[in-house]
Amino acid sequence: MPIIDTPTGLLAPAGRRAEARALTRATLPASMLPDDAAPAGMSATAALRVGEVYACVRVLVDAAASLPLHTYRRTPGGRVRSEGRLDALLTRPAPGVTTSAFVGAVMASLVLHGDAFIGLYRDGDGQVAQLGLLDPHAVDVRVERGDLTYYLMTKDGVARLTERDVCHVRAALPDPSGLRGLSPIRACAQTLGLARSLAGHAARFAAASARPGALVILDKSVNADRLIRDGVRDEITDRGSGEIIVLGGGVEDVKPLTLSMVDAEFVAQRVHSAQEVARIFRVPPSQLGLPSGDSMTYSTVAEEARAFVRWSLSPWLRVIEEAISGHPDLSPSTQYAAFNLDAVLAAAPGERATFYESAIRAGWMTVDEVRRVEDLPALPQEATDA
Repeated sequence: MPIIDTPTGLLAPAGRRAEARALTRATLPASMLPDDAAPAGMSATAALRVGEVYACVRVLVDAAASLPLHTYRRTPGGRVRSEGRLDALLTRPAPGVTTSAFVGAVMASLVLHGDAFIGLYRDGDGQVAQLGLLDPHAVDVRVERGDLTYYLMTKDGVARLTERDVCHVRAALPDPSGLRGLSPIRACAQTLGLARSLAGHAARFAAASARPGALVILDKSVNADRLIRDGVRDEITDRGSGEIIVLGGGVEDVKPLTLSMVDAEFVAQRVHSAQEVARIFRVPPSQLGLPSGDSMTYSTVAEEARAFVRWSLSPWLRVIEEAISGHPDLSPSTQYAAFNLDAVLAAAPGERATFYESAIRAGWMTVDEVRRVEDLPALPQEATDA
C-alpha cells in the first residue's frame, strides 16, 4: 500500500507523488486496524450492543446535537455574534449535513473512541469549504520534527496529513501516548464487559425459557419411563414458560416454581451493572430509567438536569469548542465558537425576569447586557435614549 504525500490538503491535485512502501496487517499501526482487532479491551461496536452503553451514548449525543453552536467575536464591549466563513461552515458543514448532525457525529466519535478527527476539505482557492468526520480507526497520530502528523488510510493508500488538514478533537483524558484521547470504553473495558456478559446471560436465559410455572408431582415414579419424560419435555417446550403442566394420573402434590435466590440476585446484579455503566459515562441514572435511590421532587430533578449539563455534558463540549476555536484555518484570533447553554441552564422565565430586574435597578447590568445574555439583539439607540 503506497504512502501518498498530500501537502496541499485533503483535496490534493491529481498528480500526487507516491512512495512505494508495502504495508501489511503486521506493520500497520493498531489504530488503523479494524475495530474488532483492537488491543485488549472492548470495541465500540461491541459496546454499543449493550443497552446501557447505547443509552448513555445516545443521551450525550442527543443533548449535544440539540444545543445551538454559535460563532462570536471578541470586542472591547464584550462578545458579539459573528457571521462569516466559520459561521457558514458550522451552519452547513457539508452538503446535506446540518449542524446538529455534525455535532452529534463529533460527540459520538469522542465518547466511543476518545478522538474526533475533522477533515478540512478545501476548494480550488485553498479555503476550507467543507468539514467532514474521518474514521478514527483509519487515522494514526505521530509527532514528526515537532509537528503532529496524521496518517489516514484510504482506498488509494495512506495519506500523510498535517494540522492544516485536520482539526483534532481529543478527550480531556489522554491515552498513554499522550497523542490521542482515552474513551470511557477503552478505560473501563472490564466493567463494560461484565455488563455485556450479564446481557448475554439474560438473553440465553430468555431463549431457554422452557420452564413451567408449577411442578406437578405424580403418585408414581416417571424417572424410569423415558416416554413419559420425553412427553413432559415436549409439552413444556410446546406450551412455553410460565404455564402449569398437568399430566394424567393421580396427583400427589403441586409446587409452584418461582425465581430462586440466585436468579433474584442476577436481576439485582443487572441493575447494579447498569448503574455502573451510567457512572462511567457520568450520566444520571434517572436519564436511563434507573432507580436513583431517593425520592425525586421538582427541585431535585431540576438540579440533576443542571448537574448533568455542567459535569457530564460540558467537559465534552469544551474540548470541541477549544479545538474549533484554536484552529488557525477555522477561527481568526478574535473569533471563536461556543455552544449556547443558556437555554438549558437558565432558570424559569419568572425567576430570570426577577433577577434581571434587580440587576438593572441596582445598576450593575444594562438592558443591552441583559438582551445579550438572552441572545437578543441590542435595542435601537432611540429606544435606549427614551
